[in-house]
Amino acid sequence: MFMRSPAHAPEKPSSVEQWAHTDKASVIVDAADYFDALADAISRAQHSIKIVGWDVDGRTRLRPDEQLTLADALHAAADANPDLDISILQWDFAFIYAFEREWLPSLQFDWRGHASIRSHLDGHVPAGASHHEKIVVIDDALAFVGGIDLTTGRWDTSEHTPDNDLRVDPSGKAYEAWHDIQMAVSGKSVLAICDHVDERWVAATGQAPARAPTKTHSAGLWPHGLDVDFKDVDVGIAITRARYRQVSAKTEIEALHLNMIGAAQRYVYLENQYFASDTLVKAIATRMREVPDLCLIVVTPADLAGVAEALSMNAGRYRAMEELRDAGVADRVRLLHPVYMDDSSSEPEAVSIMVHAKAMIIDGVMLRVGSSNFNNRSMGLDTECDLAVYASTQKEAEGIAGIAARLLAEHMGCDTPAAHDVLAADNMLEELDKLREADATRQLHLADKLDEYDTPLAHALSIIGDPDGPQSTLGSASQRIRDGLEDIGALGRGKGKTRTSSSDRSELAMSGIAVAIRVVLAAGVSLLLATLFMATPLAGWLGLDPQASPLTQMTPAVMEYAIAILVIVVLGAFAFPLGPVVVLCGFVMGWQAGLVIGLAGGAASAVIYYLAGRQMKSRVLKGFLSARMRRIVRHLSRRGASGVAALRALPVVPFSLVNLAAGASPVSFGRFALGTAVSAVPMIAALAYLGDQLWVIWQTPSLLTAAQIISVIVLLVLHMTAMSRFHSWVSNTRGSNDDPADAAPSRK
Repeated sequence: MFMRSPAHAPEKPSSVEQWAHTDKASVIVDAADYFDALADAISRAQHSIKIVGWDVDGRTRLRPDEQLTLADALHAAADANPDLDISILQWDFAFIYAFEREWLPSLQFDWRGHASIRSHLDGHVPAGASHHEKIVVIDDALAFVGGIDLTTGRWDTSEHTPDNDLRVDPSGKAYEAWHDIQMAVSGKSVLAICDHVDERWVAATGQAPARAPTKTHSAGLWPHGLDVDFKDVDVGIAITRARYRQVSAKTEIEALHLNMIGAAQRYVYLENQYFASDTLVKAIATRMREVPDLCLIVVTPADLAGVAEALSMNAGRYRAMEELRDAGVADRVRLLHPVYMDDSSSEPEAVSIMVHAKAMIIDGVMLRVGSSNFNNRSMGLDTECDLAVYASTQKEAEGIAGIAARLLAEHMGCDTPAAHDVLAADNMLEELDKLREADATRQLHLADKLDEYDTPLAHALSIIGDPDGPQSTLGSASQRIRDGLEDIGALGRGKGKTRTSSSDRSELAMSGIAVAIRVVLAAGVSLLLATLFMATPLAGWLGLDPQASPLTQMTPAVMEYAIAILVIVVLGAFAFPLGPVVVLCGFVMGWQAGLVIGLAGGAASAVIYYLAGRQMKSRVLKGFLSARMRRIVRHLSRRGASGVAALRALPVVPFSLVNLAAGASPVSFGRFALGTAVSAVPMIAALAYLGDQLWVIWQTPSLLTAAQIISVIVLLVLHMTAMSRFHSWVSNTRGSNDDPADAAPSRK
């Protein structure tokens, strides 16, 4: 019944440094079972609870039928045991990556209710990277590792019915069916996982982790009702992390994948949110050419949330399938997505099930479960943790084969023995095709319409959003442009190519469009504002002829204005202040041009970053401001237009950060715009004139010009004072008693 005997068991790869004995191990399918097991383990914790996550939300319902949230469980554990040390380490999402990634799905939760709970945001990653691990360690004796985030929108049962009333977010809104996988382990392997967690905690906080317990009690911690898949087995702990400051790089997860793929003989069964790793897909194609009977079964979601993610990752899927077609092995590949056939209406409807699982099983003898996606960034950029089991006994092989059959059976709506028979058959794919749409409710459909994502925009987004390691922004951009030009023959090095392969298409996407996509939103707004300025009488006042070509203008042309405005918006992403740019424009182009550019650039920056702040967690601001400055921002932003106006006048707070803070606060856009106009317009006018007069005094020094410069500086100081006094007067009139040290209010 089982596919391979222990005599053919693969050798554990030395590229994975940590292989440790595990008393018990279990693969937990879907979050309902995982959250229930986690709640049970938390309730019996005696020493410490360590949580490491991409996102951790206290409102996450561990047991929806009991209304038990993660916060409830942790608070109850802390109340019951004052000596319990609870630490939460989650990725500190930074705004600079916002145009490359989807927004985080939940609001920040306040963990300050208990002294026992220490919460920290970890931003110690290279630009563009994330901490993507999902780990919980209880008493250094039990660990959960996998792909399930402790956040909203994850809980679901393995039935994945469309009408489950318990599958709702904290606001009561239903979300899509969600398939995911986590692994539980106990024994010495937990100590290796704990070493990694503690290392991250120290690097992020500078604080000591919870002291190791003098006596472990793993036997009493194993969650009630959680089936054991393996006993007394060696588990590998594989890590991905990018080099950052004093932290060395690790690419163990990529090496683990390559080792597993390189040993495959009959099948590769993959469940993953993505199918886009260039290196791993090439390895699969190579192995399938070497082994004529090798089959690939990929279970992945039908589509992805968000336009950018859908375009970029589906472009990666398209390139992966092209790679397999080019290798001549596509007929042995099934790219599938699970659906639930809803027959509540006259015509059955295929309701897609989101696949967030990150698992790979080879021939029923090798297993990998973890946080890493099957994409480029999980192999070398993001921080990831995976667990692996290589069967060394018949019983372990049966356990791994059983997990593969259990997963496949869930998706096809059949029993586990039937799925076993599919994976054991000589004509595996024929048997799979017979069964995958046989059930009336649960089916696996073939992925189609991938050609729709063979576009320059989709490939460009894929290259930008899915790098294989840290990128040097300027250097990599110039190299990508050069590579793209070479591929299309613009530099004379691409000639002689008769056919463009899938890998060549990805290189074509690395041209200027890949660089431009990062700022396309800012560019569009900026160009629109510049065009509006030129279409109004203001253009004539500046001496510009709207009918003439910009290239023939002796005064600043439309493109010059647009570029300057765009620079203001882009510099805002790096918290660069607006004032120096306005002064520089006034110095180089005159006070009229400085005024127009400052107003247009300020308006574009205000709108873009305010809207960005509306989508953020308040914790995002931590990456930009000191703790003291964050309190000032929250304090002033709460007080409407007067608070914004006063904050605008403070030279120590960059313009774009005020926009972000206002967006993340309850200040309405109307009040934000009013406060900005009252404070920023006079300030921009004064700064533009200051720049102009600095040019004049440089060219023809005079006492009159010096006096004018001093007068402008005095006016700026008076303006700042006036805005502050005005804000104080408004606050006193309202009788506001808000404490500036209060935490920023969350937005529902």
